[in-house]
Amino acid sequence: MLRTIPIIFAVYSVALLQIPALAQQGPVGAFADTAVGDLVGADVLAADGDPIGEVERLVDVRGEVLAIVGVGGFLGFGEHDVAIPLREFVQAEDSLSLSAYTRSDLQAMIAYQGEGDPLPLDMTVAGSRGDSDG
Repeated sequence: MLRTIPIIFAVYSVALLQIPALAQQGPVGAFADTAVGDLVGADVLAADGDPIGEVERLVDVRGEVLAIVGVGGFLGFGEHDVAIPLREFVQAEDSLSLSAYTRSDLQAMIAYQGEGDPLPLDMTVAGSRGDSDG
């Protein structure tokens, strides 16, 4: 029994290293060097892979970067925006995934009220300006 404990711990530790969300610590997760413009417009998937909306914009609220995601509705009618910390997202192939949220969770969230400062599209999430010719 005592010999299996270190083996179980080792397997558990390796498994934890392979979970992308755990690597995304800090206020912006794994997106610090990503251009804001590359995230705005990205499709957002729920935990079950269900498409739930898209990133409308990124805002800074007291030092935390939030993604404003339009959810619900049909063809833009009945849609409401919700604010989700960017660190909650995981980059999927050609979209962003929210492994801790379902469509119902997001639809039940209180609508975003417009607080925070919008991040410019030509900056990285961490605040660096994009390359310029000047």
